[in-house]
Amino acid sequence: MGIFTAIREKPTDRVARATLSLPLLIAAGEGRPAAAELTRVSNICAYSPVFQAIGPARTHEIALDLLDQLEEKGKAALLARARRALPPKLRETALCLAIRTALAEGTLSDADYATIKAMAQEMEIPSDTVARMFEVMVMLQRAAA
Repeated sequence: MGIFTAIREKPTDRVARATLSLPLLIAAGEGRPAAAELTRVSNICAYSPVFQAIGPARTHEIALDLLDQLEEKGKAALLARARRALPPKLRETALCLAIRTALAEGTLSDADYATIKAMAQEMEIPSDTVARMFEVMVMLQRAAA
């Protein structure tokens, strides 16, 4: 992030940045995600009012900046910043987007599940709420056949 980014950044950008951090942490599980994976995350987020407020081009810019921050500062710093920036209800939104990202390929890896559990704990989301989120996201990700 450039030195003047915080000055130019709008409140909608700050919320989008914090919300996008969680699905990006899933996408970046084994390293910087490929362009196709970034497109998938953008598509998953596109229907959220958080991202409709800024549009797809700005969402992509923020994603690239977050990936640079992830490489520079690490997962824990990105996640802690997101927690501080988001109110409890938007923490739930961010976790739902992360779960949907993790389930996008039809399976849930042990590593992604562990990351989601850690995110939920950091975001102070109760385990029964997380279980309900998983139930709904699994319903959304069902294949046609």
